[in-house]
Amino acid sequence: MVRKLYSFWLGRNKPMVREVGKQDVRVCLHKSAALASMTFMLSMREQGYDTCPMEGFDSKRAKALLGIADHDEITMIISCGVRTEEGIYGERHRVPNEEVIISH
Repeated sequence: MVRKLYSFWLGRNKPMVREVGKQDVRVCLHKSAALASMTFMLSMREQGYDTCPMEGFDSKRAKALLGIADHDEITMIISCGVRTEEGIYGERHRVPNEEVIISH
């Protein structure tokens, strides 16, 4: 409550971040980590590697494997490697851009 009152007081005269609660900071940290992950994935592609962000993993086992405390959170796990032209389960299939991009 003190942080919220302080940010309200300071925000009267200048623009500033007003989401200062614990949950607000948690969301901000996850968004920042996601943006850093995007930059990492783009730089890996530039170096000739492919990446895949994964959600829906077993966080309890991942934390144990990485030695992370139970109260810590994992934003995402990213796999990295070199793709095969055949794909994993068969030939790769891409939907043509004309079928999914509509110009008005």
